Amino acid sequence: MQQGLGYGGASQSLIQMQRALTGKVEMYTVLKKNRRLNKKLMHLLCHSKVVVEMDIPGVYSYPEGISTLEELNRAQHFNPTELLSFIQKNKIDILHVNASVFSNLYHWLKRESNVKIVTHIREAIPESKDTVTSFIVNQINAYSDWIIPIANEEAVHFSNSDKCTILINPVDTHFFSRVPRVENSTIVIGMMANFNPLKGHKLFIEVVRELNKKYAGNKKVRFELLGIPASGFLNFKCWLPLKRIAYFQEVMREIKRSNFTNLTLIPFQENVKDVIARWDIALRMERSMKPWGRDVLETMSMGIPMVALGNSEVVIKNNVTGKLVNSLQSAEVIEALIPLIDDDKSRMDMGVKGRIWMQENAGIDRYSERILGIYKNIMS
Repeated sequence: MQQGLGYGGASQSLIQMQRALTGKVEMYTVLKKNRRLNKKLMHLLCHSKVVVEMDIPGVYSYPEGISTLEELNRAQHFNPTELLSFIQKNKIDILHVNASVFSNLYHWLKRESNVKIVTHIREAIPESKDTVTSFIVNQINAYSDWIIPIANEEAVHFSNSDKCTILINPVDTHFFSRVPRVENSTIVIGMMANFNPLKGHKLFIEVVRELNKKYAGNKKVRFELLGIPASGFLNFKCWLPLKRIAYFQEVMREIKRSNFTNLTLIPFQENVKDVIARWDIALRMERSMKPWGRDVLETMSMGIPMVALGNSEVVIKNNVTGKLVNSLQSAEVIEALIPLIDDDKSRMDMGVKGRIWMQENAGIDRYSERILGIYKNIMS
């Protein structure tokens, strides 16, 4: 069960998980109705026997991270008759919920069916200690047969549970591979992110501006920003909440004012591999300071060193497989970037170590074994 399809990490991780499990379990997919992208990306769920959409409310708005008592109240009083019927008709044994936002359904599902519930915490639970957060945590703890956070920080609410396993998201390291770039006079630095104020586009712009000053007339540095809305984007009704449209417009104005000649803006696209294969260094300027997103996994799998905000080493081992910057200041980011720009060998060595780590810890085969182990455990 998934909170609608999109270009983000939760959707892509669901697709990778289904690829890992194909031929080993019979899969069905339930998507929350999403008129924006479900139909456009539905073909990526080719490993599912059936894919259906249902109009099911969540406890809070994801990915905005907004939680309100009104939204919680509406979600609590929703009777998931359609979902229950689907589970019973298809004799579903395990409902793998790919988000925490549907925890309002759990008591209904457990009361009316024998389905086992696996809750996959792929998105941040609101960090405030309010009524909504307490409800989410209590429901997941009470009714989940297993809980899968993607990092230690996501597991904090479930640390006392004996049915909790931390698994970083999977990546197909065979698909996300490339021939290492040879020594090149032009260093390409890229970032991929949708337009959410948490994603740090303004910090990225500051970094571009300062590096252009430092390397003016010397080593050539080029930048790419992946995730720009395609032409006519704002004509799509309800594509983004108004706040995010305003943020997009603000970022675009700042880029235009800066008059960069070495920054390429690249639209959303289904296959990012061909874009990031051009990069020498990747940036993750996520203001939440959580350095373990889909962008980290895919760029590291391709042997590209990542410079990310945060201090958690769940994926990036600082100064070994990438660089962590425990600051929101552009000067700190630039300090981490300069050695990678200036030293080709160090940059390539770090990229190789990152790829090896990804193969050993997040490859499809290993991930498949661990998920199947959880399924067998709860079914026994």
